[in-house]
Amino acid sequence: MIKKIAAGLVGLAMVMGILAAQGAKPYSYSLTKKGEEALFTGKTYDEVWEAATNALLMLKYDISVAQKDSGMITAVKGPSTGTVFMLGMFAHGYSINLIIKKQDNGVSVLGNGKGAKRHIPPVYDQMGQLLYGN
Repeated sequence: MIKKIAAGLVGLAMVMGILAAQGAKPYSYSLTKKGEEALFTGKTYDEVWEAATNALLMLKYDISVAQKDSGMITAVKGPSTGTVFMLGMFAHGYSINLIIKKQDNGVSVLGNGKGAKRHIPPVYDQMGQLLYGN
């Protein structure tokens, strides 16, 4: 009886571990005074660069600056021509900057710009999807 309970608990622990691993992200980000900082582990600088540019394009940003050697990307997102708010005022877009750097423990990305807290996490999540498939 005790062996059956122990075997059941071991099986349950294995299932819980698998489920927890599936929910864990292999990257993290947080808001700092500099902006939104992310760390992508287990990927090269080139892979993170490509994921960043592709994520921005997938999220309908226009990339205005892309300097791979310095790690700098500036992207702009705004309403399509003719988009009008209810009061007749044209909507304004916003720009973000990403600075990508190789670190000892992965590749870091610092994102800042107008509305960084709101606009940059979706970029990081899209990058995570492209890099890790989760």
